Amino acid sequence: MPYDFGAIISDHHLPRQKSDPWDMPGLINVSCRMADSVGFAVFQGCELTPYDDLLDELPDRERKAFCSDADVLAFEVSSKINGIESV
Repeated sequence: MPYDFGAIISDHHLPRQKSDPWDMPGLINVSCRMADSVGFAVFQGCELTPYDDLLDELPDRERKAFCSDADVLAFEVSSKINGIESV
């Protein structure tokens, strides 16, 4: 396994502070928690962070470009998943 994947795999679920640097484990951390918060959790019972709180963790530029409505994001992701699964 490439060295960089080791840090991603071992660190992407560690608690993240807003002031932490934006490295790959941090990006994957927020991405996983966003998926959880809009209904795509890996397992039932995982701790959910409110979507708006996760948006606040993003740098300003990315937050402005990101979907601000959790329901809209969930619908868009579901539509893309359904499109892939129907092939």
